[in-house]
Amino acid sequence: MEYTVFTVLTSLLATEDNKFISAKIEELENQINLNEVERQIITDIKYNLQLGQAPSVAYIKQKYSYADTNVLGVVITRDAIDSAIRSIIISQSQAQLKKDLVTLGSIANNLTPEELKIKINSILENKILTSHTAIPKNNLKAMPDPYNQLQQRSVEGLSIISRRIEAHAGKAAAGTIISILGFAGSFKSTFALQTAYENAMAGKNVLYIALESTAEALINKLVLCHIASTSNNRKDLINNSWVRDRKLTPEQQEFYNNKYHELLNKISNRLIIWDEKDIVYNTFLDMNDTLKKANDLFKETTGSELDAIVLDQLALLKFTAAGGKRYNSVTDLLNDWVSYFRKQSLNFLDSGRQITIFLVSQINRESYLEASKPKKKGRYDITCASDANEIERASETMITLYKDLDTANTLLINIPKARSGDVPDNPLQFEVYGEYSYIGSLNISGEGITADDFSKDIISLESLINAG
Repeated sequence: MEYTVFTVLTSLLATEDNKFISAKIEELENQINLNEVERQIITDIKYNLQLGQAPSVAYIKQKYSYADTNVLGVVITRDAIDSAIRSIIISQSQAQLKKDLVTLGSIANNLTPEELKIKINSILENKILTSHTAIPKNNLKAMPDPYNQLQQRSVEGLSIISRRIEAHAGKAAAGTIISILGFAGSFKSTFALQTAYENAMAGKNVLYIALESTAEALINKLVLCHIASTSNNRKDLINNSWVRDRKLTPEQQEFYNNKYHELLNKISNRLIIWDEKDIVYNTFLDMNDTLKKANDLFKETTGSELDAIVLDQLALLKFTAAGGKRYNSVTDLLNDWVSYFRKQSLNFLDSGRQITIFLVSQINRESYLEASKPKKKGRYDITCASDANEIERASETMITLYKDLDTANTLLINIPKARSGDVPDNPLQFEVYGEYSYIGSLNISGEGITADDFSKDIISLESLINAG
């Protein structure tokens, strides 16, 4: 039997359950394309619900007898209403898909390749093409060693720079988004690049998509980060400005080159850095192609697939077509990109495999000004994201960075959201050395500066807060 909206509405009224009727009407309004008569019937029903009681089936059938004369006597049981709604959605999606394909066929010869990709991307959003008919497996199943099998996922997660951060947030697990947020000048890219570096050094395959900087600039910062991470003598450290101004001595140039080759050897093809000149990313289809190329390159060079993506940064996707829809605002477009990457984390390229996404984004000015107040330094909350409110919902963990301007080399890192952990009472203090592209303590021999020393919070956060 082919169901209609009219039969669903009259069957809903037959249940005489106001709460159930309200919920299903909202579902119809959100998921089905309604005609003028159907919208009028729903308005009528909602008006009566506001008065305390839904109209009777007889009233609606009499008032709107012209709406669907072939099904006036049909009643769908309460248990079958959800199936009926789903049937209508599928029927409408099939009709729309046929219409879109015919339209595309008639205009394809007049479209540029870029316009064609946008049209195809829009068609792929059709519910028929995005639905999955296979019955999923039940995840609640027999396991020989449940505890260790459940723990394995978190143990195998990716590093988030420091054990102090992971003590609250846990590791970056596959199937999750980790947001890295900060205002301008808060070392977001430094944090993101160091995260990619440390995970690549640990044997994970990481794709770094650089939309804000060139690959060449990031590679230089990567070398400086590697030098700072591995050197125990202050004279070995190389300042970024020295490289920029071409002030390295011949000995320093040789040391830089040796460290570059050492880095390359240790990472062993496990980190890909692509900037906007290397990739096409205007639509979801374009990004799918880029991710597939990275995955194929990892399989070819390392024998294993991609583990994580670092997107630096989200705001620069605002100039794209994304899903090919008509977006009402930049925020809506960026929200769609966040949803896209969330889907990739859960089901990478429809392969059934999960990966980790590190998403770099901006903090809004209001939140920055609030977090700059003397007694609130670095205390961002979950509403701080500037680019897309979907970040708050989609992120497993939100990490915020605040550069304390009153204290040299101090970065305050807060974790306003940790779905698998806890939120610290105060932001965590870290040393930061922008000149060396490095976050953390420098293990310089003879100077007593170690990660353990800094983690003791010798300089208390309260003293930083009260200093203002």
